[in-house]
Amino acid sequence: MAYTGVTQNNIEIGFGFLFAPVLGFLFDAIIGTDTGLRLARANPLEGIKYTLSRLADGSFIRFIVTFLMDMYISKPMSAIFKAFSIFNLEKIALPGIFRAFDTFALKNVTSIVQGLVGIITFQTYSNQSRFLWAYPDKTLAKESRVSSFTIMVVTSLAGIFYLSQYAKEVTSLSMHIAVTIMSFILLTILYQSGTMDEEYIPPGEYKEDENEKPYTNKKFYTGFGVFLLFLFIGIILPFLRRQKPELLADRNSLSELGKTLRKEVTDPITRKVLAAMDLEFQTTGKI
Repeated sequence: MAYTGVTQNNIEIGFGFLFAPVLGFLFDAIIGTDTGLRLARANPLEGIKYTLSRLADGSFIRFIVTFLMDMYISKPMSAIFKAFSIFNLEKIALPGIFRAFDTFALKNVTSIVQGLVGIITFQTYSNQSRFLWAYPDKTLAKESRVSSFTIMVVTSLAGIFYLSQYAKEVTSLSMHIAVTIMSFILLTILYQSGTMDEEYIPPGEYKEDENEKPYTNKKFYTGFGVFLLFLFIGIILPFLRRQKPELLADRNSLSELGKTLRKEVTDPITRKVLAAMDLEFQTTGKI
């Protein structure tokens, strides 16, 4: 995407924070659940239909809440890490043999930072919030699940923190407000509809009928439509909005690379951290 001129911001938001998590949800459904794996092994097409149908039930709405919570926490973290990377790249001077690394870093710094942050958050809360709350095994004991009240409070607080960090970004303020309000609306829908928690079935009473189709055609078509929507937002739209990629021939050092990356920064947190690091460097002369 980067090599064809898709902007770093569109890669980070459209693909990284919207499409990629949904793709992860689909892999969880087809590989991480007994039903999905059984169907995929017996008939791959049925496995795919079942997986897409999961986009049309309560587990996907709960999943959206978890990845919004993840975005509220990890996007500011990514912005800070990105500022640190850009600042240090500007101060590095490596010989020309590392020119290939220059190009790689330029095109992938956002993805590299986002990947590192993703590993951190996966280990600390995102994986647990999904498999222990959004779509736990129906036979998982209630005391082993994450409390819905905990998810509600953490998501609400993280959303307000996220919004406060981006409140001065006038050009995209409406988007940040809309996303934050959406998380409150989704939590309200889940609570009012009684689908805040996954159904619990005691292990001795749970028995899956392997001859019964575990999805309806209506759910499959609805889920397929939802997938196309996220595919458009995360893949097609960024390509439609791509810009002419910069030429790399005149970039002779990582220092120039850092300056180029700085020009592309749109995130207010990244800009704020860069300004603070610049001031510290001017005052102390130290990185």
